[in-house]
Amino acid sequence: MNTIDDAEIHQIVERVLKQVTGSSQPVTASAPAPLPAVSPAGNAAQTQGRKVVAIGSDHGGFELKEILKTTLTELGYDARDVGAYNKGAVDYPDFAHEVAAW
Repeated sequence: MNTIDDAEIHQIVERVLKQVTGSSQPVTASAPAPLPAVSPAGNAAQTQGRKVVAIGSDHGGFELKEILKTTLTELGYDARDVGAYNKGAVDYPDFAHEVAAW
């Protein structure tokens, strides 16, 4: 099975954050932007030869999640969006749970 490791996901997320923020510095834990939850999909981790990645965020990370989802798709991943689907207020643990369940 063709799996995705945490380092690969981290590199993609960091690249997107650098694009969005215009920074060339590595992203640290103190980064002001809320980070979307991203997980290599564990169940049925391939769709027609593509790696599947579950992605989710709360309302604060919605815009960044949408950019990351587009980037993942352009890189050939099957990005499974588990929410939030708009900027309406939601609780992030609900979406973190959904990402982790993948």
